[in-house]
Amino acid sequence: MTNYDRSLEKIESLAELYDYYGVLLTVKERLVIEKFVEDGLSAAEIAEDMRCSRQGIYDALLRIEKKLNSLEKKLGILKRDKLLLDYLQSDSNSFPEKEREEIKNIILKIGGDYPGS
Repeated sequence: MTNYDRSLEKIESLAELYDYYGVLLTVKERLVIEKFVEDGLSAAEIAEDMRCSRQGIYDALLRIEKKLNSLEKKLGILKRDKLLLDYLQSDSNSFPEKEREEIKNIILKIGGDYPGS
């Protein structure tokens, strides 16, 4: 068995996707991803906590990641919001400052933190 990728980039990516699409996961999937992303637990620790096999958690993490990526590929909401935030933060947009800040705040409230903000 290979260990699930626990790199910072992977965790940040999963956290972003979870912020947007977590409500579409099952209760058990949400529990697994929250323990992995928010609590920083390993597959072995999650397995012990949930009284199941480490391989089962490893497989669940792979399925959850695939599901979240598939949702983003189909819906593109995270990508759209990142592009909009980048545009709002650039000097080339024509939005007045007040409206720019209001739009940024709405996006951030929906999707959580964004590194470019």
